[in-house]
Amino acid sequence: MAFFLSGLEKETCQKMEKEESAVHGLLESSSENATMTVACGGESPLDGICLSETDKTSVLTLIREEIITKEIEACEWKKKYEETREEVLEMRKIVAEYEKTNDQMIEDMQRTNMTSQKSFQQLTM
Repeated sequence: MAFFLSGLEKETCQKMEKEESAVHGLLESSSENATMTVACGGESPLDGICLSETDKTSVLTLIREEIITKEIEACEWKKKYEETREEVLEMRKIVAEYEKTNDQMIEDMQRTNMTSQKSFQQLTM
């Protein structure tokens, strides 16, 4: 599973780098090609940025993909957290059982020691 996660992490990082360079490329190409049809102003948050509709669509697509990637990553971390939490609870149970067994052994040794001392004292009297 660790191999799968590390591969997934590499994939995610590579995808994010590609998306980031694509967004920068879109922004640079749109500023270089000022003759393109652009929409400025309007109701959409991207309407304030002078980009062509195709560039806006591309940027929105990349943003949506990144959101989906982050949601998947968050779910994976949540799953990993829950698994770790379950392991911790199980370990706590094991430690509690070990301590209980250890305490019983100590009590048994003390009883045996007391019995042995009493027997020794009776024999020496």
